[in-house]
Amino acid sequence: MSAGMPPRLSGDASTLQCPQPASGLVAHDVEVAETVQAQHGRANPVGVGAVVPVTPKAVDVTGPPLQVARNAADLVAALIAVVGGTLVGAAAGFFGGLTDSVLMRITDLFISLPQLPLLLLITFLFKQSMQNWAATVFGAAQVGTFILIVGVIGLLAWMPTARLVRASFLSMKEKEFVEAARSIGAEQNSLIFRHILPNVMSPIIVAATLEVGSAIITESSLSFLGLGFPYDVPTWGAMLFNAKDLLQFSPHEAIIPGTMIFLTVLAINYMGDGLRDALDPRKTT
Repeated sequence: MSAGMPPRLSGDASTLQCPQPASGLVAHDVEVAETVQAQHGRANPVGVGAVVPVTPKAVDVTGPPLQVARNAADLVAALIAVVGGTLVGAAAGFFGGLTDSVLMRITDLFISLPQLPLLLLITFLFKQSMQNWAATVFGAAQVGTFILIVGVIGLLAWMPTARLVRASFLSMKEKEFVEAARSIGAEQNSLIFRHILPNVMSPIIVAATLEVGSAIITESSLSFLGLGFPYDVPTWGAMLFNAKDLLQFSPHEAIIPGTMIFLTVLAINYMGDGLRDALDPRKTT
C-alpha cells in the first residue's frame, strides 16, 4: 500500500484490512481497563476504560475532601494557640500588677504584627530548612512542613484567647467563692486550676472553636498560595490551587473543597456554641 492511500476494501465494504495489534497488547489493555474500573467503579460509556477525574497533578478530586477532614494540622495549631493564650491570660488576670502589664504589652505587640504577611514570610524563609532537618531526623520531609505550619499558625493566633481569658480571670477572682477558698488557705495553683479555671471554660471553648476555624482558613490560604503542604498532600487549599486554572472547564474541582471549608468552619462554630451552653455553670436545667 502506497503512502497516503486509504485502506483497501475486500469483499464486504464494512471490513477494512488494517494492521491488527498484537493479541498480547489487546489483552493487556483490557486487563488494565478492568482493573481501573474495579477500583473506581465507573465504567466509561464509550469504551472499556474508566473515567477517573484527576487534576493536572494527578490528584483524585473525589476522595481527598473526606481524607483532609482527618488532617490534624489545623487542630494541633488551634490547640497550641488556645493553650498558650489560656496560660498567658490566666497569669495576667490572676497575678495582676507588673506581670499583667508585661504580658499584655507582649500581647499587644503580637496583635500589631501583620499576621498573614508575616506568616507567608516565615514559611517562605524556613520551609526548605525545616524540610531538610525533618528528612535528616525523622526521615520524612513533610514532618518539617507540618511542624513549621502548625507552629507559625499557633504562634500568631494565641492573642485573642489571652485577652479573653484575662478578662474572665479579672472578673472571677473577685467572686465570693474565690475569697472563701483564699480565706481557708487555698494555694495559688488550687485557686487558678480548681476554682477559677473551670468557671471560665465556656469562653475558652468558644475561643477554641473560633481558633480551629481560623486555622483551617489560614492553612488553606497558605496551600492555595503554594507555601503550605506539598501538592501530593491532599489539602483543601492545594485542591483550590490546582483548580484555579480549570474553573472554566471543571468548576466542581474548586466548588467541592471550597464548600467543604465553609461547612467545616460553620459546623465547628455551631459545635462551640452548643458546648458553651452545655458547660456553662450558670445555666440550670
